[in-house]
Amino acid sequence: MSNNMLGMVAKENLQYNKALEFFNVSLKIYTDNNSIKGVGTTLSNMGKTYILKGNYAEASKCIEESLDIAMELGYPLDIQIAAEMLSKISKQKGDWKKTVEMLELCTVMKDSLKNIENNKLIIRQNLQNEYEKMILADSLLAVEEKKVTDAEIETHKAQINQEQTKRYTLYGGLAVVMLFGLFMFNRFLISQRQNALIQEQKEIVQIKNNEILDSIKYAKRIQSAILPAPDMINNHLKDYFILYKPKDIVAGDFYWLEIKNGKTLFAVADCTGHGVPGAMISVVCNNGLNRSVREHGLTDPGKILDKTREIVIQEFSKSEEQAEMADGMDISLCSIEGNKLLWAGANNPLWIIRKGELLEKLPNRKPIGKYPFPEPFLTHEITLEKDDRLYIFTDGFQDQFGGTKGKKYKVKNLKKLLISISNTPMNEQQGMLNTVFEEWRADLEQIDDICILGLKI
Repeated sequence: MSNNMLGMVAKENLQYNKALEFFNVSLKIYTDNNSIKGVGTTLSNMGKTYILKGNYAEASKCIEESLDIAMELGYPLDIQIAAEMLSKISKQKGDWKKTVEMLELCTVMKDSLKNIENNKLIIRQNLQNEYEKMILADSLLAVEEKKVTDAEIETHKAQINQEQTKRYTLYGGLAVVMLFGLFMFNRFLISQRQNALIQEQKEIVQIKNNEILDSIKYAKRIQSAILPAPDMINNHLKDYFILYKPKDIVAGDFYWLEIKNGKTLFAVADCTGHGVPGAMISVVCNNGLNRSVREHGLTDPGKILDKTREIVIQEFSKSEEQAEMADGMDISLCSIEGNKLLWAGANNPLWIIRKGELLEKLPNRKPIGKYPFPEPFLTHEITLEKDDRLYIFTDGFQDQFGGTKGKKYKVKNLKKLLISISNTPMNEQQGMLNTVFEEWRADLEQIDDICILGLKI
């Protein structure tokens, strides 16, 4: 709760990244303690913050999860808040059908809240009326007491006290029954409306899902066309493996291979986002790499990344929303000729395992895309030795949540894993990595695309 409040203070002071840091700490604590209500509240706060940042994709993801939790718990106010934010996001995206659906759900929840307040007022009025009747009856009894003899007073008092006790007990029981009955009836009405709405939405969603799934499957065929053919990779890399696990049907991660002037150029790249948005950006970035080599004749990795960044920025600048565009890619790019390796990286490193030790080459800390300080990318030259193992990868594997505590796998564990299996044949390493990944995540959702390329010299 304290981290949530600190996050809200930071958000009000326009410190959105700081706010998200506090919210993430709060989310982890609530998750570790199985506090579903706390998780829902924190996701809602994160969604509001992402909206303020203009990151509608992350906002939508957080608020959708918050809505699912609110629906599961049956909290009309939380459902109303989540639906209202999703309607705004859908409107921003131009998804009018989703906007209308969320506004309708918001209206249903407002009606439910209004009905609950009305029922509370009715119950209060009924209890007040019963109380006033009880006071009048007591007054009449007092008048009757004055008419009886002194000998009968004590007997009447005992009878009156007994009657009052019975009356209070009856009134209390009736009040509880009325409250419970009204609550259950209200829940029944809400449940009926929700079930009808959900059933209708399920049918619409199913139809749309089928249409979208068909489109995405076709998009996968298109994206597959930009990946190098297996025969080409086998001919030029030979002893290698590629672990490629898109989070969705299509991916923002991709691997790339070109042959130019006797040099073998290959890379692993991670474009902004995943799924369809990530796949669309990957096509632009893949095209930038191809043009840098094929049209401009470049083979130096640093210069290829410089030219690719220029092409990518130029392509995105054609959009009317260029001021808000911060899309691009992280990449690790190699060029091999004989035992000479040239390498350059944008946020993604190069690992070389040599005689059981891991050597790391650090990348430039900037993406292929818009950046405040666009300095040239640095090319590193390395003399390779026989039996060196090269690994280039995206961040999906080490960022995956899993294990007994639901935490990230982390870079240090990936290093230990690769060192431990480095002497295993390369074609077996792919299966071993995949097994470790699946056992780690278990029942948790894969959070990002995964691409790891390993090569034995």
